[in-house]
Amino acid sequence: MGISFRYAEWEDVDRLLEMMRELYAHDRTPFDEARSRKGTYELISSMDSAITDLGRIWLILLGEEIAGYVVLTFGFSLEYGGMHGFIDELFVREPFRGQGAGSLAVEHVSAMCRHLGMSTLLLEVDLENPRAHALYQRLGFREHGRRLMSRKIGEALQ
Repeated sequence: MGISFRYAEWEDVDRLLEMMRELYAHDRTPFDEARSRKGTYELISSMDSAITDLGRIWLILLGEEIAGYVVLTFGFSLEYGGMHGFIDELFVREPFRGQGAGSLAVEHVSAMCRHLGMSTLLLEVDLENPRAHALYQRLGFREHGRRLMSRKIGEALQ
């Protein structure tokens, strides 16, 4: 039983949301199901559009079992020479960890980025997750000495 990948489809959304809930709990991040559902539908919808292609969602399969998922989104940056990929979420369910699924998911996403002509792949890693940090370093990712910051748009500044 090898590890394989398939694009997420509409009927996978509820299963994806279950795994997202697990990931967010693991990372101690608040989970907003409505917002995650909306984003998941938007991303899956965009995969069929040449104009608004925002990225990809793959299920990670071990044999016939869903072992996790990986989300690749597309961005544009002058610093990175144009289009680049961003691993927005990568999650491997507990029973499947340590079997190479995370590494293969990163390589799968990297191959897609190369195929699309991108030369840079970005991701963020939780500061309290040394296992993920070590994995990404082994796969060639390097810290760039900056902090990722965010601001909600449309809400009053606090």
